[in-house]
Amino acid sequence: EGNNDVLTKWFKGLNELYADSYWNFTTETLFEEPAIRFSEKIFKPILYQQPFLLYGTPHMLKKFRNLGYKTFSKWIDESYDDEFNHTKRLVKLNEQVNYICSLELSEIHEMYIEMKDVLNHNYNHLFKLKDRIVLPL
Repeated sequence: EGNNDVLTKWFKGLNELYADSYWNFTTETLFEEPAIRFSEKIFKPILYQQPFLLYGTPHMLKKFRNLGYKTFSKWIDESYDDEFNHTKRLVKLNEQVNYICSLELSEIHEMYIEMKDVLNHNYNHLFKLKDRIVLPL
């Protein structure tokens, strides 16, 4: 762990309720602007090994997958990522939130167990990329 300890502590802090969540509904900085920029917000659920819905600009998930991360289309409808109409994209995202919230806790838990390989992949990929960047502290 060593070097990963600092990053882990910085993200995790003492937020036990956040860490005890099955899903993360991530709201990125940009939603309507024609740009793809990832902030720290998307990396929090990866560090906590949580699946996420990404409230962001169109094709953010596509770009994220191009960077080597995996997403959750096996369990939710990610077609929101291809929607350029902001109102329609928001409706599609909210439909997925409603779907997840309609599930029984046991169903959400089973879904979480099924996606463990994806969550582990994203977590490990984050730290592989972190090791390529040297930041003076």
